[in-house]
Amino acid sequence: MLENSIVVFMSDNGAPTEGILSNQGSNYPLRGIKNSPWEGGTRGVAAIWSPLIKKSKRVSNQMMFMSDWLPTLLSAAGVNRKQLGNIDGFDLWPALVSDRISPRSEIVINIDDLSNYAAIRQGDFKYIIGRTETGSAWLGASGNSSEGTSPQYDPYKVLYSKTGIAISGVVTAKQAMKLKERKKRDIKTIYATISKTNFQEKILTIKDISEIRKEAQIKCNIKEKSKISCEPIIAPCLFNIKNDPCEMVNLAKKRPVILAVFKKILMKHRLSVIPPSNLDGDPKANPLLWNNTWTNWDEPNPLALTYTNAKEFQQYSDSATIIMSIICCLFVVGVIILFVFKCRKTNSNNEFEEFQISG
Repeated sequence: MLENSIVVFMSDNGAPTEGILSNQGSNYPLRGIKNSPWEGGTRGVAAIWSPLIKKSKRVSNQMMFMSDWLPTLLSAAGVNRKQLGNIDGFDLWPALVSDRISPRSEIVINIDDLSNYAAIRQGDFKYIIGRTETGSAWLGASGNSSEGTSPQYDPYKVLYSKTGIAISGVVTAKQAMKLKERKKRDIKTIYATISKTNFQEKILTIKDISEIRKEAQIKCNIKEKSKISCEPIIAPCLFNIKNDPCEMVNLAKKRPVILAVFKKILMKHRLSVIPPSNLDGDPKANPLLWNNTWTNWDEPNPLALTYTNAKEFQQYSDSATIIMSIICCLFVVGVIILFVFKCRKTNSNNEFEEFQISG
């Protein structure tokens, strides 16, 4: 099955590092958090494995948007994108397979008139304007094991795991375990033995993993004196995301022509923007008003609905209690019967022994 499969492992975009929904997630070293237009709130990472990929063992920096996954994976399955109708997504499968240029050159990150901000990426440049105070800083731990914020990464365990062996197409996990039992060698020696066979051409090595991880790592590398601050609520900001993924150098004043182009692009997209359908919060939904219960508060009689649900639950609960009681009773009766039977058997043996002695 793996010979004709595609495995995608994808992250969510942006961890909520601060605020009311904050957790231990980190977008380091990127700027911003979830629900913000900064790279830390919008950029995601993914790993793709498939024997169908011709150029493997590489880091892909091709521009891709969430809506591209549908036509891309359907294309890999042989579905023509035209069959999907007029959709926003692009088919990136040919680009991913052979490391070609992505057909996508622009991403409308968001045009949010409720929160009053907009952000667009085109080519290497990104344009941000509006209110973005929430999560606009550089937050979160680096995740480097040397800092004690995460466990030490062990490539041997990755390569020799059942998953690693299975998807590499080298040998099955069962064969590897037999090899381990037969030769009684450590993981390094076993992996070296396996890697010398003719079964694999695309299996990762320790060197491959080290190089890929190093290439995939994002580094800011911006000196303090080179940083140019950005206040998008006052004036639009412009960044070269390829050279400055951490959004530390605002190029708005240095690149006025590009800034003007983005203003026109934003105006063009605003013409086709659909008004948001968000509804204001309804204070009547507060569970405190409904016996601390989340319920369909807008129903004609939500209390009756809640009561009905509770009544049904109670009926199920009562039925379960009755069944458990019957089972317990049967168990007790069974124990008593066994005890009585054993006692009678013991008495019979005693009588037989007395008869033999008397005889």
